Amino acid sequence: MAHVTATLAEIEAMLPIIFANEVIQPFVMLGMMGTAKTAFVKTTVLDAFAKSRGVDPSQVALILEKVGTGREACEISGFAIPSVDENGDNVTTFSKPPLIVEIERLKALGFTHFMIFLDELAQASDDIQCLARDLVDMNEMHIKNHSLPTGTLIVGAGNRPTDKSNSKRLLSHLGNTVRIFEVEQCATGFAEYARGAGIHPLVWGCALASADSHHESSKFFAETTPVEYVQACTPRSAANMSRDLVAYFATHPKGDRAPINSGIIAKLIKSNIGSEAASTLFSYASMVNKVPTARDIQHDPSTAILPHLDGSDRIDVGMAMIAADVAMSSSSDAMSADRAFTYIMRLPLEVMITNGKRMLRRMAIGDGITEIDGKSWVTNNPLVNKFQMEYKDIL
Repeated sequence: MAHVTATLAEIEAMLPIIFANEVIQPFVMLGMMGTAKTAFVKTTVLDAFAKSRGVDPSQVALILEKVGTGREACEISGFAIPSVDENGDNVTTFSKPPLIVEIERLKALGFTHFMIFLDELAQASDDIQCLARDLVDMNEMHIKNHSLPTGTLIVGAGNRPTDKSNSKRLLSHLGNTVRIFEVEQCATGFAEYARGAGIHPLVWGCALASADSHHESSKFFAETTPVEYVQACTPRSAANMSRDLVAYFATHPKGDRAPINSGIIAKLIKSNIGSEAASTLFSYASMVNKVPTARDIQHDPSTAILPHLDGSDRIDVGMAMIAADVAMSSSSDAMSADRAFTYIMRLPLEVMITNGKRMLRRMAIGDGITEIDGKSWVTNNPLVNKFQMEYKDIL
């Protein structure tokens, strides 16, 4: 039986409960490479921990220990030093553990809250995992008789034994001490991140559409490391591939309508995400004509095409999100924003609400930099007033 699976969004929802006690039970996240575990710890977990302690994230000292392959236990616990005691007898003493030295240095700088991130824990040697036993036991939390500051948060991450990354099962005494989550990939979570990270809509739209598909041949993200020696598509490799797409579209005469399924760009795509995921992306891109252009939306938002699924009256949610982004980008003043909002109101409910809120914020900022610059776009669109009344509880 596998460990309990959870998406990063589900783990985020658990954090307020995990952090409710002064002494926090450490937890470990295991999963395929490239699934944003490390970034999640450094941002989301850090922010939630700081919030639970009533401090700004900048006031939490994050100590990163990559304990994977190549590290020796003495690098964590301290070195044995042969010496002679006052009676002339040969004795062995130990240097202060580097982790404790670092904590003391940070204390001297004024830090009072600490978070220790044991990255690549599943790749660590048995000696390091044995050493970690007292470190991750919330009833002990010490290393070589040096106690950690009360309230220190310890988080671990690593790959699974099946991921072919020199990982192995955590020793049983660790599994009986910490919480363990197996990270489940989530296209929705990736899309939310991608939108704010500048990842091309074609990439996260494909991930969403693939997640909704029941056909194994159309899967975008790999769920396991391939048996063959080939590239696997993960959130990390998809984000890397997006950089090539953005650069390619920016220089091609057809822009975002440029073909991607042949030539050099196809090889660049496959070099990051592999042939199978690339085929899924190519198929998805071939449907891009279902999405209206900015010109279509601005010409008549009430008749601009909606991205329907093939042979169905249902709207493709992934394509609808791309269409919403097109509408957003077509806004440059109050009138164009008004037309973009009208189009967004025709999209599926979840897409409409999310992007209706985005559009209202865009209108509030208008020509300014913030909402308090006094340069907002004023509209008399009755749909705006209707939206604000119906969804006032979430705006």
